[in-house]
Amino acid sequence: SASAPSPSDGSRTLHLLSTLDPPSSGDNAVYTAKYTPWTFLPLCLRDQFRRLGNLYFLFNGAVMSVGYYSPLFDSTFSPWTTLAPRCLVLSVSLAAEGAADLRRRRRDETTNSRPCAVLRLTPSGVSLASVP
Repeated sequence: SASAPSPSDGSRTLHLLSTLDPPSSGDNAVYTAKYTPWTFLPLCLRDQFRRLGNLYFLFNGAVMSVGYYSPLFDSTFSPWTTLAPRCLVLSVSLAAEGAADLRRRRRDETTNSRPCAVLRLTPSGVSLASVP
């Protein structure tokens, strides 16, 4: 079937009650999950290290590591006294964020699997169809 050419000035033409094929529409699914399996760790760590407390303890552990493992200066404590608790706190935070995102993803799937009513404009008038 033929489609109308688009105007060169950037405007668009809407044909009501036309026999032309409607333009393909986007996905109407709801997505509230923040992460994908590929982006979870980098984005979640970025969000965690935006907090100044996490950055402070990371920097403090790095300075302690330099003093402990190099001859530049002496460090009386092992860097693990700072880094191990921080890793534990980050692990718990990542687990909580992952669980919350998994719940959001499951709610999205539930919402997107519900049947809905679709209002379609046809040449003979308006029709209401139920879509599973």
